[in-house]
Order: sequence, then structure tokens, then C-alpha cells
Amino acid sequence: MKQARKNIGFNQEELAEKSGLSLGMIKNIERGKKWPSPASIEAIAKALKVPVSALFDEDENKVSLEDVLNLLAKSYGYNIKKKS
Repeated sequence: MKQARKNIGFNQEELAEKSGLSLGMIKNIERGKKWPSPASIEAIAKALKVPVSALFDEDENKVSLEDVLNLLAKSYGYNIKKKS
């Protein structure tokens, strides 16, 4: 998401305003501290004028499936342990 935001020249404040999300939420999403809801993902993609898939393109900032599952689990109060 951060790269998509930077590609069109938005700062975090502009993305927050255009997407209707709080600045804190945008910052937490970019830091990997929060996982956005499907509605928030759609709002971000619409604000950036990119398809949702563009927020998940492979690059050095790619979020792995394991990271997504861990964030979702944490949001429901579960702790997934990594296998060695």
C-alpha cells in the first residue's frame, strides 16, 4: 500500500482524507500493526485509483499470507505460533 501511495504522490494525510480512514489507521496499516477490513481495503484502492490487487503486488514490501493470518488471528484474540 505504501508503494502504491507513493507512486501517485500522496502522503499519508492525503490518503487518509481521500479514503475516509483516520491518519492513525493509515499509519498502522503501513507499519503492519493493523490489518484493514475488506471495506477499508476497497476505500484505499478507490482513493489511490488502483485495483485492490495493486495493493498486494509482489515487491520488497509484500505481506505474506502468514503475516495476514497472524494479524487476523490477533484481532480475534488468538496467537498462532510459528513452526520451526
